[in-house]
Amino acid sequence: MRLRLKKKWYKAKQNNMNVAIILLGGNGTRFGENTPKQFFLIKNKPLCYYTIKSFNDSPLIDKIVLVIDNDYISQYKEIVSNYNLDKVISYIQGGKTRQESSFAGLKALENVLSSNDNVLIHDGARPLVDDDIIENNINKLAEFDGVITAIPSEDTIAFEDNNVVSGYSNRKQTFRVQTPQSFKYGVILKSHKQFVNESFTDDAQLLMQNNIKIGIVIGNKKLLKVTTKEDIKFIEEYINE
Repeated sequence: MRLRLKKKWYKAKQNNMNVAIILLGGNGTRFGENTPKQFFLIKNKPLCYYTIKSFNDSPLIDKIVLVIDNDYISQYKEIVSNYNLDKVISYIQGGKTRQESSFAGLKALENVLSSNDNVLIHDGARPLVDDDIIENNINKLAEFDGVITAIPSEDTIAFEDNNVVSGYSNRKQTFRVQTPQSFKYGVILKSHKQFVNESFTDDAQLLMQNNIKIGIVIGNKKLLKVTTKEDIKFIEEYINE
């Protein structure tokens, strides 16, 4: 009960709209199936169902945009309808890269959001995002224009130069980046427009090009990105449906 009251308090105080953009356009070639891994059944439900439901069930999320491959639009619409995922408002064709897909989702919201509203950009292959992660991302946006979810690295990181170790990182200062990554809408949209002809592997890197400080929300191991079938076994242990 306290958690729910806390969330309602935040929304009343901040009065920002919170929209999740879920990136589902990957073909999952490493997964070894003929159809995208987003449709792989986990306990008789497609993987993407769990990802979308995590945001759909959050009382802090107002709307959801799905960035997809339009070849599968009928499948996504069927999943949304069958499971009553009623916060989904748009199905947007993704691009050739993650950056292009994020930008497509952001552009689709230009007539929906104001510059101070919040967007949470999430990998569709990370199905186990929980309420605390969503809430902490949104709360952190009261302090920063951009936020990443990440976990401290458990391994020492070595750097190489021509196959020779050139140095080591300080493990206390290294993190493994997860999603969601969350932003003030106006800031992330402007950054995507500014760097549309460049290539970055995640959205926060665009803000850093303009020296915008990025906050960190501590994630958890459950936020694994499904890449291989071995990852499915890990995911199944946490699904109770």
